[in-house]
Amino acid sequence: MQQLTLINADIIMLDMECVENNEILTAMANRLISKGYAKQSYLQAVLNREKEYPTGLPTNGVGVAIPHADTKYVIKPGIAVATLKDPIKFNVMGNPEQQVDVKLI
Repeated sequence: MQQLTLINADIIMLDMECVENNEILTAMANRLISKGYAKQSYLQAVLNREKEYPTGLPTNGVGVAIPHADTKYVIKPGIAVATLKDPIKFNVMGNPEQQVDVKLI
């Protein structure tokens, strides 16, 4: 059985300084694109999906968001991870009128 590594150092971004969620989404998408994980069209797809179906999750402790797009924009599997120096607002999954302060994406 082949082992698949989904989280790699080249797509981990720590202590990012961003003001809006589109800023971190763009930075993460561009990293995935530049490292060969996603197609050029991934950036717009993830921004569109986040607008229509928000991914913010209010958790006990650190707020989390799990932005993603359809697999047709993926070249190879991987999970990008980012931490933020200061939290930014994401709309809440299932309740987009509410927002959550997110530090882990």
